[in-house]
Amino acid sequence: MFRRALPALACSFLACGAAKPSDGFSCQSDADCAAGVACVRYLCGGQSVPGTLPALPTAATTGHRQPTTAEDPGDVVLDVAGALFEKHRVLGTLRIKANDVTVRDCELRGGPDGAVVIADGVTGTHLEDSTLGPTLAPGVVGDGFTALRLRLDTGPGFVGALDARIESSLFAPGTASNAPMASLEGGSRTVLLGNRCTSGNAVCVEAAPVRAPLLGLLVEGNAFETSALAVVVAGDHGELPAGTRLFRNRMAGTAGACPVRLDGHHLDGAAADCNLRTDGACCALP
Repeated sequence: MFRRALPALACSFLACGAAKPSDGFSCQSDADCAAGVACVRYLCGGQSVPGTLPALPTAATTGHRQPTTAEDPGDVVLDVAGALFEKHRVLGTLRIKANDVTVRDCELRGGPDGAVVIADGVTGTHLEDSTLGPTLAPGVVGDGFTALRLRLDTGPGFVGALDARIESSLFAPGTASNAPMASLEGGSRTVLLGNRCTSGNAVCVEAAPVRAPLLGLLVEGNAFETSALAVVVAGDHGELPAGTRLFRNRMAGTAGACPVRLDGHHLDGAAADCNLRTDGACCALP
């Protein structure tokens, strides 16, 4: 379903006759996509998710599981590709400057720039089973990462997050603020799956094409426990997001439309993909 005109890059889907939709646009089956491109979650070349959603994260299922064995009093720089950094307590900022770094079972208190800062152009970062904060600075700043079972007591949780996958993480700031769980600045096929946001009166997810086009965003199976709008997807600098999908999320409220704002083009799923309000009823996307 189209809410506004798409950018010109969607021409092959809207106005080019019998041509197959290009990778990144809506589909019901593989036949709707270009040769060799699968239809996944109603998007050609979309992201895969489990049919049965994992249990929502809690304080007991997120954060570092093992005792830390080393303490670093200031910032730490990881600049060796493929490094494994685990069981550390870092009292400053963890700065990742190499590809394919894995951070596991760490307590990352953070500095003024954030708990984790991933350098521009770095890819393949895996952040797993770690606790971020307490801090009013951001939790993770950067792009191209995978975050799994993080517990964040931070200002904004994730900033940037182009082409990221954020899964089974808990955003539960101990100090009230208006900071979102995720502030997405563009990217292709970013995924937020099975997270819990307890942000009080703040928006949980805000996304806009600030640094790059925002295409194929998938927000599925999350719990948004906020009295504000749960998700805001907005245009920026004349660009509109395309292919946004919100499926199987739980949102506050008991009546009316889902507490979201969606600019641009978004895709509707099947009845089983509906978003639920706290009264257990499906809510409609505006």
